[in-house]
Amino acid sequence: PAQPAKATKLGKASGVPDWTSLQAMKRVQGPLGSQGGQWYEDSSGQRYLAKPAKSAGHAANEAAVAAIYREFNVGSQTAAIPDASGNPQVLVVGAQIQPANMTPALQAEAKKNMGIDMLLSNWDAYGAGGQNVGIDPNCRLLRLDAGGGGRFRAQGGDKPSFAPGQPWQEPASMITTSFGQSMYGTVTNGEMASAMRQVANIDIARMDAAMKAAGVDDATRKLFRDTIADR
Repeated sequence: PAQPAKATKLGKASGVPDWTSLQAMKRVQGPLGSQGGQWYEDSSGQRYLAKPAKSAGHAANEAAVAAIYREFNVGSQTAAIPDASGNPQVLVVGAQIQPANMTPALQAEAKKNMGIDMLLSNWDAYGAGGQNVGIDPNCRLLRLDAGGGGRFRAQGGDKPSFAPGQPWQEPASMITTSFGQSMYGTVTNGEMASAMRQVANIDIARMDAAMKAAGVDDATRKLFRDTIADR
């Protein structure tokens, strides 16, 4: 079973500023999503969104999901960091993102990585009205908010189905929901087979290294490794 969130200790995230450095930056405006938070901008113009998590486990979980998405070039760099009081924060490295109006062409692009959405149980990959997906300057369709994947729901509620030994229902159920219809459109047997081949060939050690670099603690990483291996 997953370690209780209150026992989670955030690791050191690489490649992102710590809380002290963040507080020295300029505060700027930007999209906040459902969790709120604050945008910061450094002297080079790089932006970061720091948003409060429900718990350290919630922050580590979101960082883990985002790290795996990023390994497939469909996610933004995200880390779990403590603030000055030790409270958990999710830090997202900002990018120039345009809204993704899901045309048939974009749905076809989304389907190329729907196996990862299903593997990570990310029911909220699309978000209300598509707020959790966007197009980057390289025309990639990104999953922008990973808070609904893994063992937590978007608002921090527990998702016990994301665990080894639990039935993996998403490959069948996610394509029939309103979210799935908006994100992927119609899914053929061949497209589903391609999605499952991508998942079957996933390099778990590589995913683990990416999670560790994002400051994800040992217990959360083990839950993801074991669940992915089981699935």
